[in-house]
This record gives sequence, C-alpha cells and structure tokens, in this order.
Amino acid sequence: NNTFDDDDDDELAAVRVDVHSPQFARIFRYWLRYRPTETEKNESEGIATSTTLLKITPRMIATDDDDESTTTTTTASNPFVEKTLFLTFLYIRCSMGANAFHNRLTELVSSTSNKQAPLALAMKLRADNDFYSQIHTLQRLHLDLTPMNVNALPPFLPCPNDGKGGVIVNKTGMGSSAALVTSLVASLLKYFHVAHLPHNHNKEEKEEEANSNNENTFEIEKGLRKCHNLSQICHCASQGKVGSGFDVSAAVYGSHVYTRFSKSVISTLFTYLDEDQSSSDHERIASLLHTIVNDDTQNHNAQRQQRHPIWDNKTQPLMLPNGLQLLMADVCGGSESPSMARRVLHWKKENEPSSTKLWNELGGLNRRIHQLFQQLQAQQEAAAAHQQLDANGWEELSALTHVQWEELANNNDDHDENKRTTASQLVQIRAAFLEARSLLKKMGELADNTPIEPDTQTKLANATMDIPGVVAAGVPGAGGVDAMFVLYVKGKETTTRSPNDDHSAVNSDEVRDRVGELWKSWKFNDDHGLVCPLATRGSGYGGTSGLCQTDLGW
Repeated sequence: NNTFDDDDDDELAAVRVDVHSPQFARIFRYWLRYRPTETEKNESEGIATSTTLLKITPRMIATDDDDESTTTTTTASNPFVEKTLFLTFLYIRCSMGANAFHNRLTELVSSTSNKQAPLALAMKLRADNDFYSQIHTLQRLHLDLTPMNVNALPPFLPCPNDGKGGVIVNKTGMGSSAALVTSLVASLLKYFHVAHLPHNHNKEEKEEEANSNNENTFEIEKGLRKCHNLSQICHCASQGKVGSGFDVSAAVYGSHVYTRFSKSVISTLFTYLDEDQSSSDHERIASLLHTIVNDDTQNHNAQRQQRHPIWDNKTQPLMLPNGLQLLMADVCGGSESPSMARRVLHWKKENEPSSTKLWNELGGLNRRIHQLFQQLQAQQEAAAAHQQLDANGWEELSALTHVQWEELANNNDDHDENKRTTASQLVQIRAAFLEARSLLKKMGELADNTPIEPDTQTKLANATMDIPGVVAAGVPGAGGVDAMFVLYVKGKETTTRSPNDDHSAVNSDEVRDRVGELWKSWKFNDDHGLVCPLATRGSGYGGTSGLCQTDLGW
C-alpha cells in the first residue's frame, strides 16, 4: 500500500515520472507526490502530524494538447515498477533528507522553458534478448535456431506484436523481473548520488581506475550492497512473497555460490507495509527501510566487527575454469516453475527425514562440483605458469568424447601429464553432474511425479552429453521442460558474417556449433517443441560481470 491518506495532497509537491519500455511498447506514467520538507513533530506526543511522506500514483494521459487536466485515459501499470519506484524514492528521500531530495527534483523540473510540456524524470528499460524467447524472431527472418544466428541478432529486440495492440511475451526463465528491479533501483540510487557503482570503462579508464585508492573501492562495495538490499526488498514486495533472492543477488554480483537470507530480515518491514498505515507508521516505514538497507554498509572496520548485521546472506565467487564455457537454451514447451517448486517443498515437508537426506545429498553434490571447479582452475593456473597447457591443448580435448577423456586419463604412456590430469578432472565433473541429475529426477518422482527432469529433457540432455567436448547438460533452476544448460570445453573459434546490414563478424566455437546442429534438428516424441540457443555465456564475479553503469545513450 503506497497511497495512504489523501486529505493533505495539496501539501505535496508533484513530479512526473515516466518509465519507458520500448520492447513492450509501453510507457508507464506516474505522479511522484512527496512532502518537500521534513515532517513536523507534535512536541507533546513526539509523533508526526502529517499523513503522507511520498506516494506513486498512475498519471492520466492527456487527450487535448497535452493538457493533463482534461485527461480521461489511464496508462498501463506494472506492480514491479510501481513498488520499486515507491520504495526506492522513499529510501532516497530518507538518505538525502527531505530538503536535498526536493532540491534535486526541483532542478530537474525547472530546467525546461516550455511550461506547456514540463519535463519528467524519465527512465528507459531495455532487456537483453536472452530474457525473452527469440524463436519467433529467428523464424520470421528465416534463420536456423543456431548459436551463431542468435548471437548475430541486434540488441534489445522488441517482443513480437500479437496483432491486437499487445505483445507476445515468452520468458526464458533467466530472471528478467529481478534484473528489471535491480537495474531500476541502481539507476535511481546512482542518479541521486546515493550509491557508487562500478563503471564499464574503456581500457584507458580501467587503468586509471585501477590506480584509485581503497576508499573508492569501499564506496563501490557499499553501493552494491545498498543496491542488493533494496532490490531484494523491492522484488519481494512486488512478488508478494519472500523468495530465495538468488536472482537478485546474481543480477548484482554475477556468478557466485549463494546462501539465502533469512525471511526474518525483512519480515517486520513487510508487516508494516501490509497494514493500513497511519502517519507515524509511514515515518516508521521510511526509517526502518533505511536502517535495513544500510545494515552492513558502515565505513569503519571496528564498527563492522562490533555490529551483527541482520543480512545473513552469503556470496562466494564462482568462476568457470579456464577452457570451459556455458551454453543455455530456450526449450519451447513451458513449465510453471512456481507450482513445481511448491509441490517439491510440500513433499519435503511431509516426508521428513528421508526427504532431508536426499536434499542434503544434492547439496553435497553442489559443493563437490564447486570444489572440482576450484581444483581445475588452480591446476590450470599452475600449468599456465609452466606453459604446460595452452589453447591448442584445450582444442584437442574439445574434440574428444567423454569416453576418450577417460581413456586419456588412464593412459600412463601419454607423456603429457597436465593433459591427463585435466581429462581426469573433466571426467569427475561430468560424473558429479550426472549424479546430481539422477537425484533431481528421483526427487521429482517422489514429489508426486513433479517433472523436474522429464523424460523428454533426459533424452535431450543425454544426446547433448554425447557430443565431443561436452562435459555436462541438464535442466537449470527449478527444472521442467523450458530450458537446458550445457557446460563444455571451448573448441576452436569459428566466425561467420552477421545477416544484419552491417555484416559484422559473429564468433562462436566448434563445440558450441556442434551442439547447435543437434538442437536445430531435434525432434521430441510428439514432434512438437523447439530448442533455441541463447547468446549468454559464463561470466565472472563482481566488476562488470555484475551490476555496473555504462553509457547506452537514450
């Protein structure tokens, strides 16, 4: 509830806020109404006498010469945008102080000389192509569903038109809502100078930044933590529940091993947000929100050691070992991950302790895979120091099947010890993923036959894992029939020309292309369903692998 009482609206300042979403052919228009000064306190009772600090309300579209007093049409709404704007502006106002917040907005709206067309605080949302299915686009262009063709598509493509004034939205399950919320939060905190963020600089700027002092590094870490904490709150409020938070954490930090935060971290705040608010509660919400978001961003080590932050989530950097790469796929079929997850959680609750045993086994395998990644990376770094395994060595391994890796690992006559060791580690990683897949499939069968890895996906994953160079394949996230992941040894680079007007070079590699060849001709049992590669690849942790600022222009 972000409206509160309306009896003192005449005391509020108002600013237009426009959120442009060209890929959805939408502009979300709002009024940001806020109290321009600090609220007065009743000295005898010590409480605020006002009823509203800030609220976001939909703005009507003008129907006559842009005169909004004659409006009759309401703009489109989006709960993720609206709740994120409300909570973020409330946090910013509390962080800056009411007067500074008002002055910043006044500078914006007073910078236009055309009083008939006042400026709005405008934001543009642009999503990477991989968040939404590109099958329709490729088919319309008469292109095969291959990694090369997906990678050649122009960025930020709009969703297909449904012919009725709307758009067709088919998500790929890559966390689009979390990315939207996190980007919106971060852009506002940066614009109002409330948070520092890493910058996607060019080479010269990166070298200059590398020489900056530790204080700047700390400010960026603090800024990312603010963005994370506030984005988690906004995303949970928009969903109406407290989820795991991994998708938001990944949007902020990049690839990592994640330990979720306790629901109690934000439960009190959500209790206040859900209730019918009074003026004093509104003040309390702003204060509590500010306290929770800033919980562990203190500047002094002594203070940080003495305090006990309530945010108990953990992120441990996760890097793909040198030589390995990731490929994701959009499988056209669809599954309802939330309903599947609910069924599995219900089974877990009702079948203790056997369900916990299986759960813990799967957790142990996840940790084992992480350890194997670390071991392979450490071995590659040692080999690089002694120039024992170069790109040619990886290319040779990428041309071998898993059976040939096993033979190489057991061949003591081969004098390339590092290559044998690497082959052995690839075999171990493969075995760990196969065991994890087996446990997930078993879990689904026990949980009322929930299709975590349905038979159609098992056949596709197994066929993919038989391709030379492929280490593992399976279903990501909550499972189902809508996605596939592949971990593989990067092959020899391949290049083709983009079908776009610029005919620019598009890069791939031989293993990625081999997987694409299998997928483009794959037939499911009922001849329905398509497998479309995504352009995304494995990323690192932090820096420009996570949340960062870059200049895309308007």
